Amino acid sequence: MRPIRSTEGPVNTAYKSRGVEPQRRIDTSKILRTTARKSVADYIEKPKRSTIVRKANRLTNSREKLIPKAPIARLFKEVMDDYTQKSNFRITREALEVIRTATEEYLVSFFEQCNILAVHAKRVTVMPKDIATLKELWKYR
Repeated sequence: MRPIRSTEGPVNTAYKSRGVEPQRRIDTSKILRTTARKSVADYIEKPKRSTIVRKANRLTNSREKLIPKAPIARLFKEVMDDYTQKSNFRITREALEVIRTATEEYLVSFFEQCNILAVHAKRVTVMPKDIATLKELWKYR
């Protein structure tokens, strides 16, 4: 005869995932014995954030311009040369800064609205069709 198994042992239970990665805990008993300066909360490892998220947060909190001065100056001088017969026109630093600021504001607002269109289509990536749709919508503004 085979012996009957008892049900007093450990029972494995399946749990639903919460969708969030829990914080990992480090064995703090050994750490607390060696040093009493830090608390237990200091040794909880936080999940690493991706580089893209950190960069996006840094850019949203900064006040510096995203577009460099030299490419804007070259582009504006090229446009000035195309629309005028004389090629010896000059532009002040303040005027170039105003053009740079306006260009950046336009591009940021344009791509923010493109992102809204992509989210509306249940996508994360901005696609050329979002840009075309936004251009079509801006015709009637």
